[in-house]
Amino acid sequence: MKKLLMISTHILILINLFGCGQSNVNVLNEGASVLALNELPENPLLLHPLSSSINPNNNTMATLYGNDLAMDHVHANNDYDYPAGTILYEVIWKQKPDSLWFGGNIPGEVLSVEQIVFNDKIKPTYKLYKGNGLQVKQRAKDTLERVKLIISQRLAVSP
Repeated sequence: MKKLLMISTHILILINLFGCGQSNVNVLNEGASVLALNELPENPLLLHPLSSSINPNNNTMATLYGNDLAMDHVHANNDYDYPAGTILYEVIWKQKPDSLWFGGNIPGEVLSVEQIVFNDKIKPTYKLYKGNGLQVKQRAKDTLERVKLIISQRLAVSP
């Protein structure tokens, strides 16, 4: 019993020495931030996260953010008929390995931001921001499909 206690004590000392003492590691993931808004009207990362997903085939991850109207709507309704004034942003990152968690992936650089604005018109307005400066890019080919896919995402459930 005494030998088991001594081994356990040594293991705890080793864990404390080598496992938790990395104070020089930068835990902020600044590369995944939207630091320069450029053409973006607001920073989507400061809005309410509604849903998230990963695409292992493309090695990307995405989070759907919404303004207060979007958050209120998804909590009160089970439909995709967002009221006028709702703004949604789908932010897509390239995944990168997490240096603090073996086998884990975290957001890397921002690849694109898709904005959907619901106004009084029948069809919502869609904009794609892409590139280093997150500038507006034209996407006419599959815009309608992207809007349908983004607005059909279910609210992520958390405890």
